[in-house]
Order: sequence, then C-alpha cells, then structure tokens
Amino acid sequence: MQQLPRSGEVVRLGPAASPQFTRPVTARMIRPAHELDEVPMDGWRWLDVYVLDEKGDAVERRALYVRVQGVLRCNGREVSRRDHQVVAGADPSNGRNV
Repeated sequence: MQQLPRSGEVVRLGPAASPQFTRPVTARMIRPAHELDEVPMDGWRWLDVYVLDEKGDAVERRALYVRVQGVLRCNGREVSRRDHQVVAGADPSNGRNV
C-alpha cells in the first residue's frame, strides 16, 4: 500500500481518492486522523488536512476519508490549473472542473 503523506506535504485529492472529489481539492496534510480509524476499509484512511485555495492559503480544516492509492503528492511544486483539469479527467481545453 502507498505510504501516507507526511505532515506539511501538499496533496491533490481527485476522484481516484474518493468519489466526493468530482472537483479536485488541493490540501496540506496535518496528520493521519488515527482516532477516526477504528475499522477503516482496506486501503482507505482518515486524513486531517487544511484545504488550500488557488493561492495556497488554508481556507478550511477538514477530516477526509480517502483511498490512499488515489492521493497525489505535489512534491513541493505549485499545482497549476492544468493539474486540476488532468486530475479531474476533464478536457484541458476548457475551463470546467477547475
């Protein structure tokens, strides 16, 4: 199984992480939410994160239930509008799902 993101790491959460992310979300990892993991489904975990806006500012703190294999690491680079479209599976030529 894929390793969980580290605290402070920026990740992208799209449909591969959970069906709730029809529009991808960029988030900064706070920590795995272990206290919520009493009996998680295989490959799924609760993550405590800050949801980030387009500027990279935290706008909301959330506990999210995600499929670990679907979590995309940003590796310290900024996420572009094109990344939003590709992760969402949208047509990069239009501005929807951004």
